[in-house]
Amino acid sequence: MSGKIVKKTKSTVSLGKKLEILRRFDAGEKADIARILPSLPVTTIRSICNRDAEKIREAAKHTNSFMAQQIVKGKCSLIMLMESLLSTWIKEQNQRKIPLSRTNIQEKALSIFEELKSKPEHVHKDETFHESRDWFQKFKSRAKLHNVALKAITDSSLC
Repeated sequence: MSGKIVKKTKSTVSLGKKLEILRRFDAGEKADIARILPSLPVTTIRSICNRDAEKIREAAKHTNSFMAQQIVKGKCSLIMLMESLLSTWIKEQNQRKIPLSRTNIQEKALSIFEELKSKPEHVHKDETFHESRDWFQKFKSRAKLHNVALKAITDSSLC
């Protein structure tokens, strides 16, 4: 024994890869999945196919391309859904060449969140959202919106 402790690193499995595993599992390739995807532990594949299958399929219904790398364990967050819808709205506004400000986007984010929260099919009624400047910067990064043109709000435009 060398006395070295090897720390395992936790890696994430993309939503696309999880859906591929489920597709193969549903097609009857149960024994072949571990052989085809040797980089994944058998226990991870088993969890995806048995315990998490419905959560993954539900999350796939509510995702767009920028969310495809993320999946919240145990729930499809209202904030994730709101950010997905907000991202689509921003892209539509840009295609129409409608100028947006950070304030416009934050107000729209809050209105989408409140609308989603009021719907009876969403069980995460206790989830809260604060449209802060910090949230906005992180959202821009997650949604890959660094090319979105934002108009600056000047003091003269506030009068």
